[in-house]
Amino acid sequence: MLRLLTATLLLAASAADAQTTFTVTNTNNGGLGSLRQALLEANAAAGADTIAFDIPGPGPHKIRPLSALPTITDPVTIDGYTQPGAIPNTNPFGQGLNTVLRVEVDGSRAGFTSGLLIAAGESTVRGLAINRFSVQAIEIVQRGGNVVEGCFLNTNVAGTDGVGGGFSAVYVDNVPDNRIGGTTPAARNLLVGRSFHGVELADFGATGNRVEGNLIGTDATGTASLGATFFGIQVIDGANDNVIGGTEPGAGNVISGNGSYGVRLRGASNRVEGNYIGTDATGTAPLPNLSDGIRIDSEGTGNVVGGTDPAARNVIAANAGDGLVPDVPVADGDRIVATATDADGNTSEFSAAVAVALPGTAAAPAPAGGGLRLTAAPNPGADALTATVTVGAAVRSARVAAYDALGREVAQLHDGPLAAGAHALALDAAALPAGVYVVQVVTEAGATSRTLTIAR
Repeated sequence: MLRLLTATLLLAASAADAQTTFTVTNTNNGGLGSLRQALLEANAAAGADTIAFDIPGPGPHKIRPLSALPTITDPVTIDGYTQPGAIPNTNPFGQGLNTVLRVEVDGSRAGFTSGLLIAAGESTVRGLAINRFSVQAIEIVQRGGNVVEGCFLNTNVAGTDGVGGGFSAVYVDNVPDNRIGGTTPAARNLLVGRSFHGVELADFGATGNRVEGNLIGTDATGTASLGATFFGIQVIDGANDNVIGGTEPGAGNVISGNGSYGVRLRGASNRVEGNYIGTDATGTAPLPNLSDGIRIDSEGTGNVVGGTDPAARNVIAANAGDGLVPDVPVADGDRIVATATDADGNTSEFSAAVAVALPGTAAAPAPAGGGLRLTAAPNPGADALTATVTVGAAVRSARVAAYDALGREVAQLHDGPLAAGAHALALDAAALPAGVYVVQVVTEAGATSRTLTIAR
């Protein structure tokens, strides 16, 4: 009798937790076959369920809710790639996306709400275009372990136009261990923060999150900006131990074309590795963020940009502001040196050490000889360019060279003494591919560099 009762209870528990698939068969606001009804039914069914799509016709199909969709309160996988005609991306990092989406969720009539509010944890959203919601496209709260992959957020279904969105494409609020994107081609998202940010990780509980393989701020080809207003990624209010990019193949993000910083760090012990920041998807042509590439605010401590593993290197180039701005405490007289690491892990100084002079203190001494200045023109240019080096007094040794975005020397313009005055040095760029380069001059008096864009 006891064995029979135990077996009955086990069978009942198994039935209650069985996975169920709820299928969306129309674009209606509610009722049988709607996305709203599928969410309600998935919430009511215990266990990790699936919402699939089988809407008649070739699509794309636009679902336009007339009010907030139900909050996701029980684990679920919402899979837009089950819609006939939808195809996940197959292009790896270093290329744009060839994703084909057939389901779009348009929040223009939904009121003040996020597109999908995930509170259940252990849920996955893939293969949807979500746009025009007045808060976030996807908001993750209360429980972690969620995945957002293969989606276009705050763009049209083709990924060719940014089409609204109140705040961020993905907002992670105080919860851990979520994955935005991924290292496989099919997991790569297209994320645009039309009014705020592409991705925001907020508060101390937002830890262990990974942002991988995405295009953030660009169109689906990775060659044009979609008009994002603020930051590509913001890590704020103590969010810690998160990874943007990574060293695993396919983990890098393209974070370009955003209206302010590419990445802003205001949390602790986060890592930024293996990304293209300020370039197109190939890492060879400029697509600038309109302020600094990476900004580390004074609240951000223990953050790491790049690393000793060659796969950790970031390509940070062509941004309208500085490449990396660490707004962290330094002492007057401290010295800072920039380095470059090539694909083989070889690291060398990319600038001479520069003395720090804090506001209100005496400025660091000018280089011996009265100053050093470098200009490059035309910029952008094509085949024949000129780098002009001006020194205030004669120097015994001056080396002027051009480097590509990986830190490899591609041309030497001068190596020897320079008299006081301006010196025009020719750079034959006819054989160089289009992309972002750095021209650098190093003398015994000091060093400086300028970014140069070659356009075809």
